[in-house]
Amino acid sequence: MLKHKYTRWYLLTFVLALVGCGTSRDEEQQQAREIGSRLSPQSPLLGVAALRLQRGGRALLKDEPASRTYSDVAAARLHKVSLHDKFAIYELSPPVEPMTEAVQRAQNLFGARSLVSRGEPDKDVGVSDALRPWIFATLGQKNLRINGFSGDESYEDAARNHKGAPVDKLPLSDDEYVSRAESYMSTAGGLVGRGIANNTLFPYKLRRYMVWEARPNEIASAGRAYQVAVAYNQTVDDLPVIGTGGKFSVHLSPQGEVVGHEINLRSVKRVLARISEGDLVSPEDALAQVEARLTASGLDLTQFTLVRNELGYYRFGRNSPQSVLAPHYAFGYDPRPGVTAKRLLEVVPATRNQTHLGWIAADQQADQDRKDKVMAAGGGETVKGVGKARTEIK
Repeated sequence: MLKHKYTRWYLLTFVLALVGCGTSRDEEQQQAREIGSRLSPQSPLLGVAALRLQRGGRALLKDEPASRTYSDVAAARLHKVSLHDKFAIYELSPPVEPMTEAVQRAQNLFGARSLVSRGEPDKDVGVSDALRPWIFATLGQKNLRINGFSGDESYEDAARNHKGAPVDKLPLSDDEYVSRAESYMSTAGGLVGRGIANNTLFPYKLRRYMVWEARPNEIASAGRAYQVAVAYNQTVDDLPVIGTGGKFSVHLSPQGEVVGHEINLRSVKRVLARISEGDLVSPEDALAQVEARLTASGLDLTQFTLVRNELGYYRFGRNSPQSVLAPHYAFGYDPRPGVTAKRLLEVVPATRNQTHLGWIAADQQADQDRKDKVMAAGGGETVKGVGKARTEIK
């Protein structure tokens, strides 16, 4: 038997007129007019809490909050509803001290003393702990890793993680998996120490890990699920965080037992500045910036379709020591049928204030310098978390 494993996101299907394949400018303006008729100067942005009331508390919202924020801003601009001070630039709380955090979290998760070690067990020779400040705690088959750069936490029960027996039909409903993930998230202790309240996260996506089987020269049978992951996404000021960070993911067996989790969450320390009406970049200007940048790079935009328009607070990846949190527009492009190319995701700050842009640029440069040092020292960042070991820079 040939076995092929892959992951598939199980997503709610909700499409805004502003986010679609080849949406026309007329359709965008019509959508903006419809949304604008429900806006008020006091509440120009719907917010995630209100959206959850509309969809249901356990509805998987996917990227709808970020798409909705984009469309609300477009409508407010069209109807001349002020967005003064509705967005801000924040300083993130610094990452936890990894050794102290690993000892405390291991006690919470394992309920017993565990072996705590500094550094990556199988890291490349010659790469200093300063470039890979991982702290590991182990007890039997249970493994915990704290990332000293970002405070990211990964936990797994290696005896059960990705070891579930595939089932033809998952025994629990999506709501039940979300409910169990939420209960675990509330009790596992990963939020309190980070200063993050449960109600600032929303159900984001449900992921099914599948096995497909086929004999040579035969069509694969229907896939069978062997694990489920439920991701929760962070909000700031009731607006969504976008990017690869800002997530709490809970991994469960088909029977709903927790086999691991990943936490990439940081709280806000303070407001650095509010964004004035004049400094807030419009959706049209943000898209024009992205299109100009892509065209200048030699990309033929006629080969792509704009499929995602989003706005939210942008978080970097799991290894980033990011310290500045700012709203960004995000635009996703898919290659048109017959075009061999990768999907594109482009982001641009939602502020034009030069001081704000200086903070953002300095933060991004610090992260790039870190990546360059790691690449020069060892050729990549070996990341062990919930899942297979992989080499990547995020």
